[in-house]
Amino acid sequence: MAGIAFNLKKLVKSDSLQSTLSAYFYTALVTSGPWLFSVISLSLITLQGKVFTSELTGSQFMGLAIYSFAGSMILTGGTQIAVTRQISDCLYNHEESKILGLFTGTLLLTLALACIVGIPALWILALPLWTSLQVFVLFVLANIMWVTMVYISTLKAYMRIVWAFLIGFFSAVPAALIAGRYLGLDGFLLGLNLGLTCIVFILISSISIEFEGSFKPSKLVLQAHKKYWILYLTGVFVSLGIWADKMLFWYGEGISVLGPLRIYPVYDGAMFVAYLTVIPSMAYFVMIIETDFYEDLRRYFFLIENKATYLVLEYARHDVIQELKSNSIRILIFQVILTSIILFISPWLMVILHLDWNQWGIFRLACVGAFFHMAMSLVSIVLAYFDCRYELFAVGFIYLATNIIATWWTLGDYWSYGLGYVIAGFLSSGVGFFLACNHLQKLHYKTFAAPPMVTE
Repeated sequence: MAGIAFNLKKLVKSDSLQSTLSAYFYTALVTSGPWLFSVISLSLITLQGKVFTSELTGSQFMGLAIYSFAGSMILTGGTQIAVTRQISDCLYNHEESKILGLFTGTLLLTLALACIVGIPALWILALPLWTSLQVFVLFVLANIMWVTMVYISTLKAYMRIVWAFLIGFFSAVPAALIAGRYLGLDGFLLGLNLGLTCIVFILISSISIEFEGSFKPSKLVLQAHKKYWILYLTGVFVSLGIWADKMLFWYGEGISVLGPLRIYPVYDGAMFVAYLTVIPSMAYFVMIIETDFYEDLRRYFFLIENKATYLVLEYARHDVIQELKSNSIRILIFQVILTSIILFISPWLMVILHLDWNQWGIFRLACVGAFFHMAMSLVSIVLAYFDCRYELFAVGFIYLATNIIATWWTLGDYWSYGLGYVIAGFLSSGVGFFLACNHLQKLHYKTFAAPPMVTE
Protein backbone atom coordinates (compact mmCIF):
# COMPACT_ATOMS: atom_id res chain seq x y z
CA MET A 1 0.00 0.00 0.00
CA ALA A 2 3.01 2.32 0.10
CA GLY A 3 2.36 3.48 -3.48
CA ILE A 4 -1.11 4.86 -2.90
CA ALA A 5 -0.19 5.99 0.62
CA PHE A 6 2.20 8.64 -0.75
CA ASN A 7 -0.72 10.36 -2.47
CA LEU A 8 -2.91 10.10 0.61
CA LYS A 9 -0.13 11.48 2.78
CA LYS A 10 -0.10 14.71 0.77
CA LEU A 11 -3.49 15.58 2.28
CA VAL A 12 -1.96 15.74 5.76
CA LYS A 13 0.70 18.25 4.74
CA SER A 14 -1.83 21.08 4.64
CA ASP A 15 -1.88 20.88 8.47
CA SER A 16 -5.62 21.46 8.76
CA LEU A 17 -7.87 19.27 10.89
CA GLN A 18 -10.27 18.72 8.01
CA SER A 19 -7.56 17.53 5.62
CA THR A 20 -6.06 15.24 8.26
CA LEU A 21 -9.42 13.64 9.09
CA SER A 22 -10.20 13.30 5.39
CA ALA A 23 -6.86 11.61 4.77
CA TYR A 24 -7.42 9.04 7.52
CA PHE A 25 -11.00 8.44 6.37
CA TYR A 26 -9.88 7.84 2.80
CA THR A 27 -7.04 5.60 3.95
CA ALA A 28 -9.42 3.54 6.09
CA LEU A 29 -11.69 2.98 3.10
CA VAL A 30 -8.79 2.15 0.80
CA THR A 31 -7.10 -0.30 3.18
CA SER A 32 -10.13 -1.82 4.91
CA GLY A 33 -12.92 -1.24 2.40
CA PRO A 34 -13.99 -4.89 2.04
CA TRP A 35 -14.14 -5.39 5.82
CA LEU A 36 -16.06 -2.16 6.39
CA PHE A 37 -18.49 -2.92 3.59
CA SER A 38 -19.16 -6.51 4.64
CA VAL A 39 -19.44 -5.96 8.40
CA ILE A 40 -21.51 -2.76 8.34
CA SER A 41 -23.73 -3.81 5.43
CA LEU A 42 -24.53 -7.24 6.85
CA SER A 43 -25.19 -5.79 10.30
CA LEU A 44 -27.55 -3.07 9.05
CA ILE A 45 -29.42 -5.35 6.64
CA THR A 46 -29.92 -8.04 9.28
CA LEU A 47 -30.85 -5.58 12.03
CA GLN A 48 -33.32 -3.54 9.97
CA GLY A 49 -34.65 -6.63 8.22
CA LYS A 50 -35.96 -8.01 11.52
CA VAL A 51 -38.77 -5.46 11.33
CA PHE A 52 -40.50 -7.13 8.38
CA THR A 53 -39.03 -10.63 8.05
CA SER A 54 -38.59 -13.70 10.19
CA GLU A 55 -35.56 -14.37 12.35
CA LEU A 56 -34.86 -17.53 10.34
CA THR A 57 -34.66 -15.56 7.08
CA GLY A 58 -32.24 -13.10 8.66
CA SER A 59 -30.10 -15.94 10.00
CA GLN A 60 -30.06 -17.68 6.63
CA PHE A 61 -28.99 -14.48 4.89
CA MET A 62 -26.26 -13.89 7.46
CA GLY A 63 -25.07 -17.49 7.17
CA LEU A 64 -24.92 -17.48 3.36
CA ALA A 65 -23.16 -14.10 3.31
CA ILE A 66 -20.61 -15.06 5.99
CA TYR A 67 -19.77 -18.35 4.30
CA SER A 68 -19.41 -16.57 0.95
CA PHE A 69 -17.00 -13.97 2.36
CA ALA A 70 -15.11 -16.54 4.43
CA GLY A 71 -14.81 -19.01 1.56
CA SER A 72 -13.69 -16.33 -0.87
CA MET A 73 -11.05 -15.01 1.53
CA ILE A 74 -9.61 -18.47 2.12
CA LEU A 75 -9.75 -19.35 -1.58
CA THR A 76 -7.93 -16.18 -2.67
CA GLY A 77 -5.69 -15.68 0.38
CA GLY A 78 -2.67 -17.37 -1.17
CA THR A 79 -3.20 -15.81 -4.58
CA GLN A 80 -3.33 -12.33 -3.08
CA ILE A 81 0.13 -12.57 -1.55
CA ALA A 82 1.79 -14.41 -4.45
CA VAL A 83 0.40 -11.95 -7.00
CA THR A 84 1.31 -8.99 -4.81
CA ARG A 85 4.92 -10.16 -4.91
CA GLN A 86 4.74 -10.52 -8.69
CA ILE A 87 3.33 -7.00 -9.06
CA SER A 88 6.24 -5.70 -7.00
CA ASP A 89 8.65 -7.40 -9.39
CA CYS A 90 6.94 -5.77 -12.37
CA LEU A 91 7.08 -2.31 -10.80
CA TYR A 92 10.70 -2.74 -9.75
CA ASN A 93 11.71 -3.81 -13.27
CA HIS A 94 9.67 -0.94 -14.81
CA GLU A 95 7.39 -3.44 -16.55
CA GLU A 96 4.09 -1.75 -15.76
CA SER A 97 2.73 -2.85 -19.15
CA LYS A 98 2.58 -6.43 -17.85
CA ILE A 99 0.30 -5.61 -14.93
CA LEU A 100 -2.92 -5.47 -16.97
CA GLY A 101 -2.32 -8.96 -18.38
CA LEU A 102 -1.40 -10.15 -14.90
CA PHE A 103 -4.69 -8.72 -13.61
CA THR A 104 -6.71 -10.44 -16.34
CA GLY A 105 -4.99 -13.73 -15.60
CA THR A 106 -5.66 -13.34 -11.90
CA LEU A 107 -9.37 -12.74 -12.56
CA LEU A 108 -9.63 -15.82 -14.80
CA LEU A 109 -7.85 -18.01 -12.25
CA THR A 110 -10.10 -16.67 -9.50
CA LEU A 111 -13.26 -17.31 -11.52
CA ALA A 112 -12.14 -20.85 -12.30
CA LEU A 113 -11.45 -21.62 -8.63
CA ALA A 114 -14.73 -20.00 -7.59
CA CYS A 115 -16.63 -22.28 -9.96
CA ILE A 116 -14.74 -25.39 -8.87
CA VAL A 117 -15.52 -24.70 -5.20
CA GLY A 118 -18.83 -22.84 -5.41
CA ILE A 119 -20.88 -25.10 -7.67
CA PRO A 120 -20.40 -28.32 -5.63
CA ALA A 121 -21.06 -26.39 -2.41
CA LEU A 122 -24.37 -25.08 -3.74
CA TRP A 123 -25.25 -28.56 -4.97
CA ILE A 124 -24.87 -29.86 -1.42
CA LEU A 125 -27.06 -27.06 -0.02
CA ALA A 126 -29.83 -27.92 -2.54
CA LEU A 127 -31.23 -24.39 -2.57
CA PRO A 128 -33.93 -23.19 -5.00
CA LEU A 129 -32.47 -22.29 -8.40
CA TRP A 130 -32.87 -18.51 -8.08
CA THR A 131 -31.42 -18.51 -4.55
CA SER A 132 -28.51 -20.69 -5.66
CA LEU A 133 -27.79 -18.28 -8.49
CA GLN A 134 -27.79 -15.31 -6.10
CA VAL A 135 -25.44 -17.06 -3.66
CA PHE A 136 -23.11 -18.07 -6.49
CA VAL A 137 -22.96 -14.49 -7.78
CA LEU A 138 -22.25 -13.28 -4.24
CA PHE A 139 -19.42 -15.78 -3.86
CA VAL A 140 -17.89 -14.89 -7.23
CA LEU A 141 -18.12 -11.13 -6.58
CA ALA A 142 -16.50 -11.54 -3.17
CA ASN A 143 -13.62 -13.48 -4.74
CA ILE A 144 -13.13 -10.81 -7.40
CA MET A 145 -13.23 -8.03 -4.81
CA TRP A 146 -10.43 -9.59 -2.73
CA VAL A 147 -8.04 -10.12 -5.66
CA THR A 148 -8.86 -6.74 -7.16
CA MET A 149 -7.83 -5.08 -3.90
CA VAL A 150 -4.31 -6.43 -4.51
CA TYR A 151 -3.97 -4.14 -7.53
CA ILE A 152 -5.55 -1.16 -5.81
CA SER A 153 -2.31 -0.18 -4.08
CA THR A 154 -0.80 0.68 -7.46
CA LEU A 155 -3.50 3.25 -8.28
CA LYS A 156 -2.85 6.94 -7.81
CA ALA A 157 -6.52 7.92 -8.10
CA TYR A 158 -7.53 6.90 -4.57
CA MET A 159 -10.83 8.79 -4.79
CA ARG A 160 -12.13 6.18 -7.23
CA ILE A 161 -11.62 3.56 -4.55
CA VAL A 162 -13.34 5.72 -1.95
CA TRP A 163 -16.31 6.30 -4.23
CA ALA A 164 -16.44 2.60 -5.12
CA PHE A 165 -17.07 1.54 -1.53
CA LEU A 166 -19.33 4.48 -0.72
CA ILE A 167 -21.51 3.82 -3.78
CA GLY A 168 -21.46 0.10 -3.07
CA PHE A 169 -22.53 0.58 0.53
CA PHE A 170 -25.30 3.09 -0.20
CA SER A 171 -26.58 0.83 -2.97
CA ALA A 172 -26.47 -2.46 -1.08
CA VAL A 173 -28.25 -1.54 2.15
CA PRO A 174 -31.32 0.31 0.76
CA ALA A 175 -31.69 -2.14 -2.13
CA ALA A 176 -31.47 -5.16 0.18
CA LEU A 177 -34.03 -3.75 2.60
CA ILE A 178 -36.48 -2.75 -0.15
CA ALA A 179 -36.13 -6.02 -2.09
CA GLY A 180 -36.06 -8.06 1.12
CA ARG A 181 -39.45 -6.70 2.14
CA TYR A 182 -41.02 -8.30 -0.93
CA LEU A 183 -38.70 -11.17 -1.81
CA GLY A 184 -37.35 -12.20 1.59
CA LEU A 185 -34.01 -14.01 1.46
CA ASP A 186 -33.66 -13.57 -2.30
CA GLY A 187 -34.22 -9.83 -1.92
CA PHE A 188 -31.50 -9.49 0.71
CA LEU A 189 -29.04 -11.34 -1.50
CA LEU A 190 -30.06 -9.30 -4.55
CA GLY A 191 -29.39 -6.01 -2.75
CA LEU A 192 -26.02 -7.14 -1.41
CA ASN A 193 -25.02 -8.33 -4.88
CA LEU A 194 -25.97 -4.95 -6.32
CA GLY A 195 -23.60 -3.18 -3.93
CA LEU A 196 -20.77 -5.63 -4.61
CA THR A 197 -21.32 -5.30 -8.36
CA CYS A 198 -20.91 -1.52 -8.10
CA ILE A 199 -17.68 -1.91 -6.12
CA VAL A 200 -16.18 -4.51 -8.43
CA PHE A 201 -17.16 -2.62 -11.59
CA ILE A 202 -15.63 0.66 -10.42
CA LEU A 203 -12.43 -1.00 -9.19
CA ILE A 204 -11.92 -3.02 -12.36
CA SER A 205 -12.64 0.05 -14.50
CA SER A 206 -10.11 2.07 -12.50
CA ILE A 207 -7.40 -0.55 -12.97
CA SER A 208 -8.17 -0.76 -16.69
CA ILE A 209 -7.89 3.03 -17.04
CA GLU A 210 -4.72 3.31 -14.98
CA PHE A 211 -2.54 0.82 -16.83
CA GLU A 212 -1.54 0.55 -20.45
CA GLY A 213 -0.91 -2.78 -22.09
CA SER A 214 -2.67 -5.87 -23.34
CA PHE A 215 -5.65 -7.51 -21.65
CA LYS A 216 -4.33 -10.87 -22.78
CA PRO A 217 -4.03 -13.14 -19.71
CA SER A 218 -0.43 -13.39 -18.60
CA LYS A 219 1.40 -16.58 -17.70
CA LEU A 220 2.97 -14.62 -14.86
CA VAL A 221 0.00 -15.55 -12.68
CA LEU A 222 0.83 -19.25 -12.67
CA GLN A 223 4.54 -18.48 -12.52
CA ALA A 224 3.97 -16.37 -9.43
CA HIS A 225 2.21 -19.25 -7.67
CA LYS A 226 5.06 -21.60 -8.58
CA LYS A 227 7.90 -19.21 -7.81
CA TYR A 228 6.40 -17.85 -4.59
CA TRP A 229 4.74 -21.03 -3.36
CA ILE A 230 5.82 -20.36 0.21
CA LEU A 231 4.02 -17.00 0.10
CA TYR A 232 0.96 -18.73 -1.34
CA LEU A 233 0.88 -21.16 1.58
CA THR A 234 1.38 -18.28 3.99
CA GLY A 235 -1.67 -16.49 2.58
CA VAL A 236 -3.76 -19.65 2.85
CA PHE A 237 -2.68 -20.24 6.45
CA VAL A 238 -3.34 -16.66 7.52
CA SER A 239 -6.79 -16.65 5.87
CA LEU A 240 -7.64 -19.98 7.50
CA GLY A 241 -6.35 -18.61 10.80
CA ILE A 242 -8.73 -15.66 10.62
CA TRP A 243 -11.72 -18.01 10.30
CA ALA A 244 -10.48 -21.04 12.26
CA ASP A 245 -11.96 -19.96 15.61
CA LYS A 246 -15.29 -19.09 13.98
CA MET A 247 -15.49 -22.48 12.29
CA LEU A 248 -14.83 -24.29 15.56
CA PHE A 249 -17.62 -22.38 17.25
CA TRP A 250 -19.97 -22.85 14.31
CA TYR A 251 -19.71 -26.62 14.49
CA GLY A 252 -19.06 -26.86 18.21
CA GLU A 253 -21.61 -24.47 19.69
CA GLY A 254 -23.50 -23.01 16.73
CA ILE A 255 -26.96 -23.46 15.26
CA SER A 256 -27.96 -24.79 11.85
CA VAL A 257 -29.52 -22.15 9.61
CA LEU A 258 -29.55 -24.00 6.29
CA GLY A 259 -28.64 -27.68 6.08
CA PRO A 260 -24.94 -28.07 6.91
CA LEU A 261 -24.50 -24.29 7.26
CA ARG A 262 -24.06 -23.38 10.90
CA ILE A 263 -23.35 -20.06 12.56
CA TYR A 264 -22.86 -18.87 16.13
CA PRO A 265 -24.33 -15.33 16.16
CA VAL A 266 -23.22 -14.61 19.73
CA TYR A 267 -19.57 -15.10 18.81
CA ASP A 268 -19.68 -13.89 15.19
CA GLY A 269 -21.32 -10.54 15.91
CA ALA A 270 -18.93 -9.64 18.72
CA MET A 271 -15.88 -10.59 16.68
CA PHE A 272 -16.88 -8.69 13.55
CA VAL A 273 -17.55 -5.48 15.49
CA ALA A 274 -14.22 -5.87 17.33
CA TYR A 275 -12.38 -5.99 14.00
CA LEU A 276 -13.49 -2.43 13.31
CA THR A 277 -11.65 -1.13 16.40
CA VAL A 278 -8.21 -1.48 14.78
CA ILE A 279 -9.02 0.18 11.46
CA PRO A 280 -7.77 3.64 12.60
CA SER A 281 -4.39 2.16 13.52
CA MET A 282 -4.15 0.27 10.25
CA ALA A 283 -4.88 3.49 8.37
CA TYR A 284 -2.16 5.29 10.36
CA PHE A 285 0.31 2.53 9.60
CA VAL A 286 -0.29 2.62 5.86
CA MET A 287 -0.21 6.40 5.53
CA ILE A 288 2.61 7.28 7.94
CA ILE A 289 4.75 4.33 8.96
CA GLU A 290 4.81 2.40 5.71
CA THR A 291 5.72 5.45 3.61
CA ASP A 292 8.47 6.65 5.96
CA PHE A 293 9.80 3.13 6.42
CA TYR A 294 9.77 2.57 2.68
CA GLU A 295 11.74 5.76 2.03
CA ASP A 296 14.38 4.89 4.66
CA LEU A 297 14.69 1.36 3.33
CA ARG A 298 15.01 2.55 -0.25
CA ARG A 299 17.72 4.98 0.84
CA TYR A 300 19.63 2.11 2.49
CA PHE A 301 19.67 0.04 -0.70
CA PHE A 302 20.42 3.12 -2.79
CA LEU A 303 23.56 3.64 -0.73
CA ILE A 304 24.53 0.01 -1.29
CA GLU A 305 24.13 0.38 -5.05
CA ASN A 306 26.34 3.48 -4.93
CA LYS A 307 29.04 1.67 -2.91
CA ALA A 308 28.75 3.71 0.27
CA THR A 309 31.16 3.04 3.15
CA TYR A 310 30.30 0.71 6.00
CA LEU A 311 29.90 3.65 8.40
CA VAL A 312 27.38 5.34 6.10
CA LEU A 313 25.45 2.08 5.71
CA GLU A 314 25.42 1.62 9.48
CA TYR A 315 23.91 5.08 9.92
CA ALA A 316 21.31 4.24 7.28
CA ARG A 317 20.47 0.94 9.00
CA HIS A 318 20.14 2.82 12.29
CA ASP A 319 17.74 5.30 10.65
CA VAL A 320 15.57 2.44 9.37
CA ILE A 321 15.36 0.92 12.84
CA GLN A 322 14.74 4.22 14.63
CA GLU A 323 12.02 5.34 12.22
CA LEU A 324 10.26 2.01 12.48
CA LYS A 325 10.70 1.87 16.25
CA SER A 326 9.42 5.37 17.01
CA ASN A 327 6.37 5.15 14.76
CA SER A 328 5.55 1.61 15.90
CA ILE A 329 5.61 2.67 19.54
CA ARG A 330 3.36 5.59 18.66
CA ILE A 331 0.82 3.41 16.89
CA LEU A 332 0.84 0.76 19.64
CA ILE A 333 0.27 3.40 22.33
CA PHE A 334 -2.57 4.86 20.28
CA GLN A 335 -4.20 1.44 19.87
CA VAL A 336 -3.76 0.58 23.56
CA ILE A 337 -5.53 3.82 24.49
CA LEU A 338 -8.27 3.26 21.91
CA THR A 339 -8.83 -0.35 22.97
CA SER A 340 -8.89 0.69 26.65
CA ILE A 341 -11.51 3.35 25.93
CA ILE A 342 -13.63 0.87 23.98
CA LEU A 343 -13.40 -1.66 26.82
CA PHE A 344 -14.44 1.02 29.30
CA ILE A 345 -17.46 2.15 27.29
CA SER A 346 -18.33 -1.38 26.13
CA PRO A 347 -21.54 -1.53 28.24
CA TRP A 348 -22.88 1.49 26.39
CA LEU A 349 -21.70 0.10 23.05
CA MET A 350 -23.70 -3.05 23.67
CA VAL A 351 -26.85 -0.92 23.78
CA ILE A 352 -25.94 1.38 20.88
CA LEU A 353 -24.96 -1.49 18.57
CA HIS A 354 -27.92 -3.65 19.63
CA LEU A 355 -25.65 -6.46 20.79
CA ASP A 356 -26.81 -9.17 23.17
CA TRP A 357 -25.45 -8.91 26.71
CA ASN A 358 -24.23 -12.49 26.33
CA GLN A 359 -21.73 -11.06 23.84
CA TRP A 360 -20.16 -8.63 26.31
CA GLY A 361 -17.38 -10.90 27.54
CA ILE A 362 -16.63 -12.16 24.02
CA PHE A 363 -16.52 -8.60 22.68
CA ARG A 364 -13.98 -7.49 25.29
CA LEU A 365 -11.68 -10.43 24.57
CA ALA A 366 -12.18 -9.89 20.84
CA CYS A 367 -11.01 -6.26 21.14
CA VAL A 368 -7.81 -7.42 22.83
CA GLY A 369 -7.41 -10.15 20.22
CA ALA A 370 -7.91 -7.62 17.42
CA PHE A 371 -5.09 -5.54 18.92
CA PHE A 372 -2.66 -8.47 18.72
CA HIS A 373 -4.02 -9.44 15.29
CA MET A 374 -3.20 -5.92 14.10
CA ALA A 375 0.30 -6.19 15.61
CA MET A 376 0.83 -9.48 13.77
CA SER A 377 -0.29 -7.91 10.49
CA LEU A 378 2.05 -4.93 10.90
CA VAL A 379 5.03 -7.13 11.75
CA SER A 380 4.22 -9.33 8.75
CA ILE A 381 4.29 -6.31 6.45
CA VAL A 382 7.75 -5.42 7.75
CA LEU A 383 8.96 -8.97 7.15
CA ALA A 384 7.49 -8.86 3.65
CA TYR A 385 9.51 -5.74 2.84
CA PHE A 386 12.68 -7.70 3.57
CA ASP A 387 11.42 -10.70 1.56
CA CYS A 388 11.54 -12.91 4.68
CA ARG A 389 9.33 -15.58 3.15
CA TYR A 390 10.05 -18.42 5.53
CA GLU A 391 9.68 -16.13 8.54
CA LEU A 392 6.31 -15.02 7.18
CA PHE A 393 5.33 -18.65 6.71
CA ALA A 394 6.28 -19.38 10.33
CA VAL A 395 4.14 -16.50 11.61
CA GLY A 396 1.15 -17.62 9.53
CA PHE A 397 1.51 -21.24 10.56
CA ILE A 398 1.80 -20.34 14.27
CA TYR A 399 -1.26 -18.12 14.00
CA LEU A 400 -3.37 -20.85 12.41
CA ALA A 401 -2.18 -23.69 14.64
CA THR A 402 -2.45 -21.68 17.86
CA ASN A 403 -5.91 -20.38 17.01
CA ILE A 404 -7.16 -23.92 16.37
CA ILE A 405 -5.59 -25.43 19.50
CA ALA A 406 -6.39 -22.58 21.89
CA THR A 407 -9.97 -22.17 20.65
CA TRP A 408 -10.58 -25.93 20.86
CA TRP A 409 -9.30 -25.82 24.43
CA THR A 410 -11.80 -23.08 25.38
CA LEU A 411 -14.87 -24.82 23.92
CA GLY A 412 -17.41 -25.43 26.65
CA ASP A 413 -16.15 -22.62 28.88
CA TYR A 414 -18.34 -19.71 27.82
CA TRP A 415 -16.44 -17.04 29.76
CA SER A 416 -13.23 -17.81 27.88
CA TYR A 417 -14.75 -17.62 24.40
CA GLY A 418 -12.44 -15.41 22.38
CA LEU A 419 -9.38 -16.26 24.45
CA GLY A 420 -8.07 -18.56 21.70
CA TYR A 421 -8.09 -15.61 19.30
CA VAL A 422 -6.16 -13.52 21.83
CA ILE A 423 -3.54 -16.23 22.42
CA ALA A 424 -3.07 -16.80 18.68
CA GLY A 425 -2.54 -13.10 18.00
CA PHE A 426 -0.22 -12.69 20.98
CA LEU A 427 2.05 -15.63 20.10
CA SER A 428 2.22 -14.97 16.37
CA SER A 429 2.87 -11.24 16.81
CA GLY A 430 5.53 -12.01 19.42
CA VAL A 431 7.30 -14.48 17.14
CA GLY A 432 7.01 -12.06 14.22
CA PHE A 433 8.44 -9.23 16.33
CA PHE A 434 11.42 -11.37 17.34
CA LEU A 435 12.10 -12.41 13.73
CA ALA A 436 11.81 -8.83 12.47
CA CYS A 437 14.18 -7.53 15.16
CA ASN A 438 16.65 -10.30 14.40
CA HIS A 439 16.59 -9.42 10.71
CA LEU A 440 17.08 -5.71 11.37
CA GLN A 441 20.01 -6.37 13.68
CA LYS A 442 21.66 -8.55 11.02
CA LEU A 443 20.59 -6.41 8.08
CA HIS A 444 24.12 -6.05 6.67
CA TYR A 445 24.74 -9.79 6.85
CA LYS A 446 21.31 -10.63 5.38
CA THR A 447 21.94 -8.21 2.53
CA PHE A 448 25.51 -9.13 1.63
CA ALA A 449 26.31 -12.61 2.93
CA ALA A 450 23.08 -14.59 3.33
CA PRO A 451 22.65 -17.41 0.77
CA PRO A 452 20.16 -16.71 -2.04
CA MET A 453 16.63 -17.97 -1.51
CA VAL A 454 15.52 -20.93 -3.57
CA THR A 455 12.30 -20.00 -5.36
CA GLU A 456 11.47 -23.17 -7.25
